[in-house]
Amino acid sequence: DQPFRDVLEFCWETGARVQEVRLIEAAHYRPERGRIEIPPAQAKGKKRWRIIYLTDRASEIVARLVPSRAAGPIFRNAAGRPWGAQNFNNR
Repeated sequence: DQPFRDVLEFCWETGARVQEVRLIEAAHYRPERGRIEIPPAQAKGKKRWRIIYLTDRASEIVARLVPSRAAGPIFRNAAGRPWGAQNFNNR
């Protein structure tokens, strides 16, 4: 389905970890800089900003998802719920 394809393509294009992709919110998106910026409190390790640089395709995916998901994670499953930690393994 399209929601799972979006996650896979985004991970492939950016090299981002699945566990961080499932937490990306609209507030993290910086289109003027061409990247996702995850603050230290939400990033792995909790010490540094996690910067995910976007390719053209990854930017298209995020730009399509952000307007309809202003609050909470932008990547959601076919039922419209945020991806859980084990959902990817099940897929």
